[in-house]
Amino acid sequence: MNGFQVVSRVEILVDIVPKWIFLQVQNFTVQEGGSRALLEDYLKIPSKYFEGLDCEFVLLEPPKHGYVKSSNSPRGKLMKFIGKQVENELTYYAHDDSEKLHDNFAVFANSSELGKQSLPQTLFVTVESVNDEAPLVTANNILQVWMNSFTEMTSADDLCAEDGDSSPQDLAYWVTTPSNGHLALKSFPSQSIQNFSQAQINEGQLVFVHAGSVKPLSSHDLKAVTNDVDSAGNRTITFPVISSPRLRRLVRLNSDSSTEEVSVFTQYLVSSILSHKLKQLYWEKDDNLALKNFICTSKWGLHCAHDGKLLIKNENDK
Repeated sequence: MNGFQVVSRVEILVDIVPKWIFLQVQNFTVQEGGSRALLEDYLKIPSKYFEGLDCEFVLLEPPKHGYVKSSNSPRGKLMKFIGKQVENELTYYAHDDSEKLHDNFAVFANSSELGKQSLPQTLFVTVESVNDEAPLVTANNILQVWMNSFTEMTSADDLCAEDGDSSPQDLAYWVTTPSNGHLALKSFPSQSIQNFSQAQINEGQLVFVHAGSVKPLSSHDLKAVTNDVDSAGNRTITFPVISSPRLRRLVRLNSDSSTEEVSVFTQYLVSSILSHKLKQLYWEKDDNLALKNFICTSKWGLHCAHDGKLLIKNENDK
């Protein structure tokens, strides 16, 4: 023979080294405006093939609401650092103290010795909010209401405050008692409230209930007479309303204190129970309505005397 011996069933083991460095990252939490050391658990290379490898970590995308720094140079911003710095907890993520509660940055590991690097990995940062900002009032306008009405308050036109540290639900208002009405929720308009949230305003739940008032319309304001005194007792003087008030309502006050709108009335009602209910915007002081004066007798039927206007003035007008 040729001196060679045949050996069968020989097993050859092939250990394949990964093409890429395997980088495993872990998300972390930091307080608003605070900093957190980048621990080995956050940037780990668990592969046995790269065990003990002192590789370099390079920021592919830096944080948007903070920066990475070294404890040896707290004000400097790092774009790369080595594994030994992570091992010794010398590298930190620092939040920029903004109201942003989420951040992230992308990093990859690089080894010049092996000529290998990892695929980019993203670390997500959760920021714990600190309530250190005062609310900012962005709208506080005069609330325009009708007398004896329910007026919804809106965030765009009436009252709005913003606070980067608090949600609208947590942004609360405390108020003193209004002198001529009350605040209430739309679902319970008769129940006065002293506090409410911005969320309730935003959702259209808050209303202002104006107390309103009723001004009697007496014969001092409106009176029609005839010149035939002898037959005056038999006459009924009637006033049809031909042009209603723009800002108020003409109502009859019933015995149960309820009201009903009227379009015609008599001199007798003016002298007894007719009332003119105020319902106007607070800056409007004057109004008028047009009347047609009819004189009706049991003997002669219906006769038209003349048209006229009744000017309504606010009691506070001088």
